[in-house]
Amino acid sequence: MSDTTTQSSQGGDVHSASAPDDSAMTSQDQPSTGIRIVLIAAMTSIVLTACALLVYDRFVRVPRTPRLGTVDIGQIFAANQAVAIKKLLSGSSNMPADALGAQAGQDMSKQLQDFSRRCGCLLIASPAVFGSTLAAPDYTAAIKAAYGLTVDPAEFRVPVPQQGLGAGQLAPQTSPGNAP
Repeated sequence: MSDTTTQSSQGGDVHSASAPDDSAMTSQDQPSTGIRIVLIAAMTSIVLTACALLVYDRFVRVPRTPRLGTVDIGQIFAANQAVAIKKLLSGSSNMPADALGAQAGQDMSKQLQDFSRRCGCLLIASPAVFGSTLAAPDYTAAIKAAYGLTVDPAEFRVPVPQQGLGAGQLAPQTSPGNAP
């Protein structure tokens, strides 16, 4: 180390602090290189772990939060029944009526499962959804269009004559077996 001396205003020599020489600096005077190495290793480890978790989440992890969609089961069931009735009335099916009705129910189940698989979403019956349905789109119309369920169930309703009934009176219900 080199000492520097300066002249004071009274003419005496005053020793000032030693100016450190870069070459004469000891390891105790420098910032610890061990701490630096540990900090660099920790930061590298954190960054690599975060990258690995990101890659795992995006490409490996399969069970993601499912997309949700609502379906009006009543409309789908009525449309399937209307298609079955149309087949029965047109004579295009040689199945008995009860077997055709059971087939309509099985078709509806298959259609819902197939549509759920194709859209990659979980279908929920719309009466079971409470709150805002903005986050879960309604797929009822899409299912009807995808499986040709465009028959209107109202086509097959028998109109009840309204003549001779007063306000508040209901028409008597007759079944096909009890018809006069």
